[in-house]
Amino acid sequence: MRSWIIFQMVLLVSASCAFAGDVDSKQSGQTDRAAGTPREDNELKLRLVWCPSGEFVMGSPESEIGPFAPYGKHFENEKQVKVKLTKGFWMGETTVTQSQWKSVMQTGPWSGKMETKEGADYPATDVSLKNAMEFCKKLTDKERASGRIDKTEHYILPTEAQWEYACRAGTKTAYFFGDSSDDLVRHPVLIFG
Repeated sequence: MRSWIIFQMVLLVSASCAFAGDVDSKQSGQTDRAAGTPREDNELKLRLVWCPSGEFVMGSPESEIGPFAPYGKHFENEKQVKVKLTKGFWMGETTVTQSQWKSVMQTGPWSGKMETKEGADYPATDVSLKNAMEFCKKLTDKERASGRIDKTEHYILPTEAQWEYACRAGTKTAYFFGDSSDDLVRHPVLIFG
């Protein structure tokens, strides 16, 4: 069995990092690894957490109407589907910071944007999909050159299924805190914050 380490992208606007490296689970001792086990053994000190293989129902029931649904209706692309992830993977715990992005890309696409705060620990934003993929490739090349990962390992963006599986973290409710959208005010990070 292989494991994956993945970079997360938040709305394809903020860069976030996960490592989807193919690693032999038995060789790397990942067969007994608990969900949420952290690692930071990369040059950027990106904190990655382990997501074991598993099954879940992706999407939401038609009866679930979220606060961002058009005209109070269910999103058509949210139909429920049973998904089985056969490989575990590493997911970035947070978005990639501006200093991490600059370390790899030597650019700051967020610079000068009125709505964006700037600083080493703020998220890298205004990143295109193409640039996010290039970030993953360059980081993979740097990590391979340093010997921290081998030729079968690589940083990638997560699939939609991996992203939702990691976000759900075993829950079956509409939100990690329950089913009521009334509680969103207590959890502003969910409101595009």
